[in-house]
Amino acid sequence: MSATKLAGVIEVGLDAKGEVPVDLLRSAYLASRDGTVILVLNDVSPNQVDRALDPIVSKATGVAGVLYCTPSSLERLLKRRGWQSQ
Repeated sequence: MSATKLAGVIEVGLDAKGEVPVDLLRSAYLASRDGTVILVLNDVSPNQVDRALDPIVSKATGVAGVLYCTPSSLERLLKRRGWQSQ
């Protein structure tokens, strides 16, 4: 696991019922065992993501974690971290 390695970028929006996709968020967090996962929040707030992840954060070990951004700040985040957008 490496916090400097980018494991994935996932756009997160509300599901068809207008709810936060809790299973997706938790899976993304667990997937960060392979490196940092960027969550591009589209009509989902960081607080909503935090609430979805709270139950598993203390239990999951060996994770690099997730970073939050918006669609408009993704490229800036990638550059700031030294990752190339493709």
